[in-house]
Amino acid sequence: MNIPELKILAQQLACPTGEAGIEIAGQMYRSNGDMIRRSIDAMMLTSGCRILEIGHGNGAHLGEIFSYSENLHYTGLEISQTMSLDAKHRNQDLYARGKADFLVYDGEELPFEENAFERLLSVNTVYFWKQPQEFLHQMYRILNDGGLLTLCFITPQSMERVPFTAFGFRNMETEELEEMCGYANFRSIVRQERTEHTLSKTGDPVTRTYIILNAKK
Repeated sequence: MNIPELKILAQQLACPTGEAGIEIAGQMYRSNGDMIRRSIDAMMLTSGCRILEIGHGNGAHLGEIFSYSENLHYTGLEISQTMSLDAKHRNQDLYARGKADFLVYDGEELPFEENAFERLLSVNTVYFWKQPQEFLHQMYRILNDGGLLTLCFITPQSMERVPFTAFGFRNMETEELEEMCGYANFRSIVRQERTEHTLSKTGDPVTRTYIILNAKK
């Protein structure tokens, strides 16, 4: 891919838009499947959990979330109107039964009251946070006492191997993010590190390492 094509791809990965965005989101779900599944498992879901996911993409993974318990409530938050509508369409039954909501926000202000959720999940969004420390403070505020934050992201060393990350992606070291979680008053910060073989968004085979970070309020 040439530079203009890489820039367009990077923009769509950050905020999928239109028919092209729906196609990209499908690719993301397929290539990030292992990350998503393991992150859901890391949330340690129990009956009655209220879950917030920031950056849910096409929402094709909600069935897996609800396989842990039917007695859950899921809220999906997106900057992409395309993804919010697509996820709602894919999960019409959950939405109709009051089990899931899908909201659009500005990418900076989390529009929730204090202590609104028991679990907060976000996979592959840390690269796009404009003010990471402030964002983590907001996450802490909206989790209830004992609530769990689960973040999943690809290491900078792996990200540097794919060319589109030169356009609009911010790569943070795991230690930096752990430190920020501590400054936001999270405790019991635990990381998992995994390496996998998959296809990049350009269709090329890649070996990459990713981190699942759990932090408790």
